[in-house]
Amino acid sequence: DYIYDEYKVNSILSLSSETYTIKVGEKVRLTPIAMIDYNDGDIHYLSSDNDVLTVEDGVLIGQKAGKVTLTISLVKEEAYVVVVTINVEK
Repeated sequence: DYIYDEYKVNSILSLSSETYTIKVGEKVRLTPIAMIDYNDGDIHYLSSDNDVLTVEDGVLIGQKAGKVTLTISLVKEEAYVVVVTINVEK
């Protein structure tokens, strides 16, 4: 847990959900909410299976039906991480 401006938060990075669903061929930008300042280029995305989901310049692209874990972190502060599940459907 971290304390910022006297508020206790569980994570520096967060998203509105722990699970998202996209379609094959769909392109979606998923940007985390951060408790610290950062630039778009400061975010690193890692898909657990690039055959199912790829990420290009912060845009998620459904490749084929399946389920992946997407890890999002700040490049300069890799300790600040959020992990979500992405379901890719036909």
